[in-house]
Amino acid sequence: MDNEKNHPIDPQKWLDYLEGNLPEEERRRLEAEIAQSDFLKEAMEGLEPLKGKEDLREIDRQLSSHLHKQLAQRNRKKNRRSATVQLWMIVALLVILLFIFLGYYLYTHS
Repeated sequence: MDNEKNHPIDPQKWLDYLEGNLPEEERRRLEAEIAQSDFLKEAMEGLEPLKGKEDLREIDRQLSSHLHKQLAQRNRKKNRRSATVQLWMIVALLVILLFIFLGYYLYTHS
């Protein structure tokens, strides 16, 4: 039965497991964790065809690269939105100050 917690995955640990380089005790612990989690079972089923070390490392590299690009793009959009909001706040503040000074001027010179 899969509990609802996140499954932190150490990429090197998974690569070592799939390549058969994980120490026996750690391998058993990982297999027990996999047996208790539907998410991890499905992940392992998806990784089984990729037994080659280079295939796994290339996929890891591609996924990391794609994730970094997405995060950078999201941060650029967020920064642009933030700058736009700041610009509008400054414009609104200047308009309010203009009305205050105009009101003061009209009040004192009438």
